[in-house]
Amino acid sequence: MVRRSVVKFTGLREKGKVMDGATPKVVVSAAFAMVACVVLSSASHAQTVASSAAAPPVEMITPAQWLKRQPKPIFKPGHTMPRLTRYGWSLALDTNVELTENWHYALQLPTYLSDEDRVLERLKDPNDEVFKIVALTNSNPAKYPLATILSRSEPLNPAPETFLRDADGKLLSGNTYSPLNPQSVLDQMAELRARPLRELRKKVPITIVLNGGEYGLGVPGFMRQFAEKDPKVAAAQAKSGLDWISFISKAKKREMDTIAAAVRKAVPDRSLYIYYATGPADRNRYGGWRDWGMDPEDALEGSDLPATEYYYKHFNDGYLVGGPNGGHNDMLSRALNAVGFQIAHGKKYSYDWLCAGWEDEADPNAPPSPVAAPAPAPDKPVANAGETHVLSNNNAAALVDPNAGGVSPMNLYTGFLKCLFTAGTLGGNAGYYALPGGGFNGTFPADKPKNYLPQMTALSQVQALFSHLESDVRGSDLLPGPNKHAKSGDQPAYEFPTGDAGLRVLARKLKTQSKWLITAWAADGIDRPVKVTIPELGQVTLLARAAGSVYTATLANKIPQLVLNDPDAMTPTVKGFAPQKVTSAQILAGFKAPQTPQTENLLAWFDAAQGVEKDEKNAVLSWKPQGELADWTVNSSREGKEKVDEKQPLPLWVADAGNGLPALRFSGSQAGLMSGKLKTVAGLKEAATTIFMIYASTVPQESTAQDGNNNRLFNSSSGIDFSNGLQPDPKKQTWQMRMMATTFKDSPEYITVGAPFWGSQYIASIFYFSGDIAELLVYRGDLPESQKVQAQLYLKAKYKLGL
Repeated sequence: MVRRSVVKFTGLREKGKVMDGATPKVVVSAAFAMVACVVLSSASHAQTVASSAAAPPVEMITPAQWLKRQPKPIFKPGHTMPRLTRYGWSLALDTNVELTENWHYALQLPTYLSDEDRVLERLKDPNDEVFKIVALTNSNPAKYPLATILSRSEPLNPAPETFLRDADGKLLSGNTYSPLNPQSVLDQMAELRARPLRELRKKVPITIVLNGGEYGLGVPGFMRQFAEKDPKVAAAQAKSGLDWISFISKAKKREMDTIAAAVRKAVPDRSLYIYYATGPADRNRYGGWRDWGMDPEDALEGSDLPATEYYYKHFNDGYLVGGPNGGHNDMLSRALNAVGFQIAHGKKYSYDWLCAGWEDEADPNAPPSPVAAPAPAPDKPVANAGETHVLSNNNAAALVDPNAGGVSPMNLYTGFLKCLFTAGTLGGNAGYYALPGGGFNGTFPADKPKNYLPQMTALSQVQALFSHLESDVRGSDLLPGPNKHAKSGDQPAYEFPTGDAGLRVLARKLKTQSKWLITAWAADGIDRPVKVTIPELGQVTLLARAAGSVYTATLANKIPQLVLNDPDAMTPTVKGFAPQKVTSAQILAGFKAPQTPQTENLLAWFDAAQGVEKDEKNAVLSWKPQGELADWTVNSSREGKEKVDEKQPLPLWVADAGNGLPALRFSGSQAGLMSGKLKTVAGLKEAATTIFMIYASTVPQESTAQDGNNNRLFNSSSGIDFSNGLQPDPKKQTWQMRMMATTFKDSPEYITVGAPFWGSQYIASIFYFSGDIAELLVYRGDLPESQKVQAQLYLKAKYKLGL
């Protein structure tokens, strides 16, 4: 009972999961299938053929061949981390075996364990893949541990009261299960799963049993509207004293517990029984979160370990806090929301459902199109089952989740996984829910593997690292951090504040000794140092990497000692587990901040060290920027003619305003700088703009000082005001950095620095800046997070702002 679309497709359930003995089918109706027919002239066709003939041949390889060529992780001998699994497709036998032998995956049956899939009958045929897999497991159960996925079958001809019915006994919304589902039907449902397990267990050991869910009783948000119309159900709900969501949740718990008991009895010697998505990542995230899942405490016992769904940009914003949906809907905040609840209920570890995203992939074996097909219409509506979905960029993944956001960079996915394992994940299920071009078992260019393969190897590499840290993880507690979780304020955040939304730090403390396990992750993809304070350990400086950094910390003479467990961030064990001692000083010394700002999309770069025209007394006459709009020079005179006010001093150029760097010093009255009338700049009207400024001021915001200073730094005739939200230090003049993303309402006609827009005549105003301005960067566009971070790193390093 988890939040997702209620739309179902032939061969494709709500999650896009299918096990049909071969490959999953994504069925796309003609209403939104896009076909481009291109008629070529014989001349263009001949030219294309000649061009293709001249190109060097591309080596095409199979998934198993690609895996064999990758650097293999080395797991710690004797570790007890559970085997990894997968969901959503069948792989060729050689790929299945390679994953089992070298990547710590279980050997997986290629189909659901159900009567419809004839698994037990297939065991009679020595040429059948099922027979071969079972034979391998029996030959060496430790080397080839078996995993299977339970049937999704539902009872045939169940009792009439199984489904919701109106007062006249007519079905409501088809065969929609009732919360009053008879126990006899639940027992039948359990037996449909347990009986094949019992029979298979007679023939082979079974290590992991997966239950993909999404059958039986549905989610409250979908079914409540029908349950309310069933008089028996409505009466039972009223009598229970529970709200509708809890009433339905208790009924789902009864279903899950019945099945779990039967499964556990059928395979008592299993390693794990994992039910899909029992972790409450959406807890308290938005007002209707309870509509799309069970009450979290009802789900915990339905699986041997809690299991939460973490799919890149699948009903989440990816990795960054404050993404397009705002707030804390990023994957790690969601994970820590689930983890906090689980810890509160005595569940310290988990086995999660994982995916770095999915998308349509072209068939690499298809003949190349000599002429590009017309681009599909963006965001074409897709009508299905009474709902409207969006097929973004003709991406079939949108059939599963209209907001699916493509595939994560593997370094960031690796960093996320390291945080997840630090939080208590012991293993996981690697899923992929779109059909790659050519299928999951087709060949592909050796340097362009299908998206699902690097995801599977990344998960294995991280689990291998944590197999060497397993005793520390199992012998420690995840530290709560000083803050409450942003969405669930009744539980700790379980991370430590860094002062930078792109830097995430988690820590565990061993119970029996002064030893910590700390993971630092640059979730925005920019490696950089981060300072963090851990209770009892003190302040440490770590290198946060896009692929994550996992440290062990101890104390010697009350001084923190650091060991980096994964010097090779992406493949931390392929040369053996080789931690390196590091110091905070070494981390800082080894970090190379950008020496200049990024020039991409740079409109104007004002730097007090260049472009400043001044008189013999260092009074500033003009300040010329670099960048695309170098004519945005600001002057001490109006329109480059008369001085604004002869009685007021001009801004002064100060050679050493701080850290040996120059700045322009403004007096706090009518001594700003203003451009002449600017040329119209194409594309700036209604255009997003990102501004960075380094300034220093002793005057508090909203000052009532006699000069009326309001710290107006940068302004334009189109309405950009760079003063709001400034927090200068009224006691000491220190460098500060300010960033603002805004929009030009119109293409600017004038800009001013240190004062408001003056207009065509003198305007008496109280809004002037008092203090120093050292540097100002104006970029076109709302910059991607990585470019924002690069600009901040450049400025922080240059002005010594606490790296």
